[in-house]
Amino acid sequence: MLRRMLSLAIVPLAILAGCTSSSTPPTTASVKSVPSCRPIYAALNLPLSEATKSDSEGRCLAQKLSFKGEIAGEANVAVVTTACTKPLGRGDQPPSPELQIVVAGKSYSLALPLSPPYQPQRPAVSAGTSTDDAQVEITDRAKPDTPWAATGGFVYFNPDGRSGTLNVALMRNVSGAQPGHVSGEWRCGAPAASPSPAPGPCGAIATSPGLQPADVVRLKAAPCLAQDLTLTNPVSGHADHGLGVESSTSTFKDVPCGGSDDHHYNSSVAFRVQNETFFFAMGLRADSFDPPLPTGEYGPLVPNVIGDTPSATIVSGSTTWASHDGKFSIAQDRHSGTVDMNFVLGSTNDTVHLAGSWRCAS
Repeated sequence: MLRRMLSLAIVPLAILAGCTSSSTPPTTASVKSVPSCRPIYAALNLPLSEATKSDSEGRCLAQKLSFKGEIAGEANVAVVTTACTKPLGRGDQPPSPELQIVVAGKSYSLALPLSPPYQPQRPAVSAGTSTDDAQVEITDRAKPDTPWAATGGFVYFNPDGRSGTLNVALMRNVSGAQPGHVSGEWRCGAPAASPSPAPGPCGAIATSPGLQPADVVRLKAAPCLAQDLTLTNPVSGHADHGLGVESSTSTFKDVPCGGSDDHHYNSSVAFRVQNETFFFAMGLRADSFDPPLPTGEYGPLVPNVIGDTPSATIVSGSTTWASHDGKFSIAQDRHSGTVDMNFVLGSTNDTVHLAGSWRCAS
């Protein structure tokens, strides 16, 4: 759920009016050309070699930021201390960039030091000072001890993990300070190429936002198979096709669908619901002195194992839900079956339900 915006009561109406625009992201990026970063390099007293290195590493990036209040003006370029490169999946930690900027001839740094874990259906989060907020800090490099901090508004993170928007009220904790405001588009990494979906009913599964490069490679190489899977919460939808892939969570992740022998069963299916790719994985094992694992139904825990070991998981990004109750079945071909299970995220009440039939190989 989108976090509640903090009160902006301390902000005068003229400033507040700039903080109430929609959190809907721009449909197209408007910061395409990269102006020179020379004014920033000069303000930072960077030698030519360091400035050249920054340019070669892609840390001089276009921005579209507007400031009101004690800081007034525009910033159309920034030098990023560390370039962002990782896409954002469910539960991933958003980037925490520091942007070196010049506004009206003065040098500042704009930082997003801490933000809550990313949620694909709720990419905008409230801005403020609590752990549930995206924290925004702006520092005058000439007066670093009295920074501006977010008191309200929002920060939006794009799934590329390299850009976003913000619309934030600002205040300094000093006597006589006046409220301020920053809004616009920010970027901490060069634009990433957007892969085109392959043709066919499974083509889009490998191009969902937030997938890591290694996942994209293995998904593109996986067979497309008919499925009948319905996911309920945190997103709900039906998948009639999916990819039979090696499990991303099992210690036997490199074994084929069905497992490597009759004492180890392993299978995984990738499917897409509401523009997000999920992995449904099953993993069973038996000791060598036990009978082979039979086909049939299994509950939420691996049988005959000391400790509670989930028999199935659902994974998206860095979020893993473990089987909690219900059953899945393995058909005689060991490549297909059914599922009707609830899955839970750690010790939270965050649950998902998966039902239907699956297939990991033809």
